[in-house]
Amino acid sequence: MSETTVKRKKKKSALGAYFTSSPLRVVCDMLMIVGALLIFIGLFTHSFLGINGVILTGLIMYVLASLIAFYRCIKVLRNKELSKKSAEKKNATINIVVMAFILALAVVGILAIALGW
Repeated sequence: MSETTVKRKKKKSALGAYFTSSPLRVVCDMLMIVGALLIFIGLFTHSFLGINGVILTGLIMYVLASLIAFYRCIKVLRNKELSKKSAEKKNATINIVVMAFILALAVVGILAIALGW
């Protein structure tokens, strides 16, 4: 056997590949998870003073996450190298529609808390 060795690429686990793919995606997903947990905790908290603050924080996290997702999708849609019928552009279009719905729900929730509905 020769003294030179062939270096093999290490395979990344699914979790490792997820965290190295796109930092904006990771931030967006973590904001969504934490926001959902805060809304869930706020809904089942019996203290009236804490419920609005916890739910409001969760809704604000959803607004931030949806704005980050909008930015990511617009970046994909403006990419000139992708064809108009590519899967990435179709997914970005669908994601914009879904995030617009989530953003609208979060803004309505924030307004409902602010106005005391």
